[in-house]
Amino acid sequence: MRLDGLIKDLIITKIEGPTTVDISGISFNSQEVLPGHLFVAIRGFRQDGHSFVPEAVSKGARAVLVQSWQEGLKEITQIAVPDTRRALARVSCQFYDHPSHRVRVVGITGTNGKTTTCFLSEAVLRSGGYRTALFGTVTYRIDDVEFPGSRTTPESLTLNQFLDHMSTRGVDFCVMEVSSHGVALRRVDFLSFETVVFTNLSQDHLDFHGTMDRYFAVKRSLFVDKDGQFFTVKNAVINIDDEHGRQLVRDTHLPTLTFSFEHAADIRARQAVITEKGTCFVLNIGGEEIEIKTSLSGNFNIYNILAAAGAGHWAGISLDRIKAGIESVTEVPGRFQRIDLG
Repeated sequence: MRLDGLIKDLIITKIEGPTTVDISGISFNSQEVLPGHLFVAIRGFRQDGHSFVPEAVSKGARAVLVQSWQEGLKEITQIAVPDTRRALARVSCQFYDHPSHRVRVVGITGTNGKTTTCFLSEAVLRSGGYRTALFGTVTYRIDDVEFPGSRTTPESLTLNQFLDHMSTRGVDFCVMEVSSHGVALRRVDFLSFETVVFTNLSQDHLDFHGTMDRYFAVKRSLFVDKDGQFFTVKNAVINIDDEHGRQLVRDTHLPTLTFSFEHAADIRARQAVITEKGTCFVLNIGGEEIEIKTSLSGNFNIYNILAAAGAGHWAGISLDRIKAGIESVTEVPGRFQRIDLG
């Protein structure tokens, strides 16, 4: 792809060098640079990617994208932007031709329950006949093939690479955990989400966000980005037993399904019986009801099931297939697993 097409939507503060050159790939890790790449210098918490610009150039980078202008660069193109994290998300989407337009993305966000809700949502979508992929804390998976992953929400380049690969594999839906770090660090900028799901919010990650208000503001941005400046979202599923969820419902412009134990909602659970061996309850979606029997135990897992049922309902999946998908999940790796002590 030509560089001028790749950077056409960026806010550029300074540029030097030709823009009609071909770019063969993108890297933000200098160790992964190949000849013809665009190298994006990211300021991290431990290292600054600008320190590795000379290494990237020596490996054949054709252009570099920076926040701080680098003196002495010759025979390559240098582009300066206000925020290279956001620019990385933009050029990654552009380079891979916006793969989130081809694969429907379901984003799960909240303090607790993201991983289990991801597994349940993927199972529901599979039960509905869709080909699926999953990005989460414990695994990255396309169909039944697992890939190593280091972050709950991958960097924007990795995310778009995987989404593009999913598209070529015929995947219909990608279910992914969307962490507050992932949102704040621009990893999901310029994605198109089919559905965003809010599980709950409690005190956590304040070492990163500083205050609960800032933490909530990051989560809130997924639901109230009215102008689509950072990403686009089609619809939402929100837990209204959480006070922050009730605030989101008041604030969001999105078509929304609510879920609850305690309040009138679109999706509800009643007659719950919870034992150490599992859970049984009646799932109600818009007045239609069906009994759910699951080996997942605990009140918190009923909330996760309600959230996944909402994602399935937005995807047009029937109540009996939602039930089948939920009941197919017998455990989630590393999440309240039973250990047989003999």
